Amino acid sequence: MLPSGEIWNETARVVNGQVVINLPDANIKYQIESIALPNAVTDVSDEENLPIEWKLEQNYPNPFNPSTTISYSLPKAGLVHIEVYNLLGQVVTSLVNEELPAGQHQIQFDASGLASGTYFYRLTCGSFSDIKKMLLMK
Repeated sequence: MLPSGEIWNETARVVNGQVVINLPDANIKYQIESIALPNAVTDVSDEENLPIEWKLEQNYPNPFNPSTTISYSLPKAGLVHIEVYNLLGQVVTSLVNEELPAGQHQIQFDASGLASGTYFYRLTCGSFSDIKKMLLMK
């Protein structure tokens, strides 16, 4: 039996999903306590960081001049639309119209070409829709 704590450096390879190490003496049983895999990536998952619900945040700052940030959360990927409306319900601009992955997102809205006043922004993605009010003060 080999002394406990002896360190060997042997090459390992993966065969059919199992780690195979060629050791010099096939008549000795070895108990492997650890295998160092430098620079190896095992299982990485960001699912625990994904939002669990659809959410449209209040813009900030609010009131704003001339730009503001709109943040939103998507629990799954989808075609996202964010539009800005005036008090008459007319679309002033479309901020987002694209397929986006699940996660936290934000967009800057530059209203330098608009008059002071109350505006609304609406997020739609699949069957989800929400609307918030914002105030542009010049």
